[in-house]
Amino acid sequence: MEKHEIYDSIILNIPVGFSIVDREGKIIEFNAAAEKITGYAKSEVIGRSHLEILHDPPDNEVCPLFKRVLKRKKKCTSII
Repeated sequence: MEKHEIYDSIILNIPVGFSIVDREGKIIEFNAAAEKITGYAKSEVIGRSHLEILHDPPDNEVCPLFKRVLKRKKKCTSII
């Protein structure tokens, strides 16, 4: 099994909501637990802003991910 297959297997099957966003804050990965917790299908959220999907209201000033990571343009994952 290759490294990326192991990663995909773990991330997609852990019982914790998990998403990955790109440097602009758009969701690029969303596992089954995140779908169950949020009610959104992966196909509905990929490419959309995590602020739009995971925050109400979508305010980047209250988002800890935005404050710590996106302003610095560094990679990070979020657990839902």
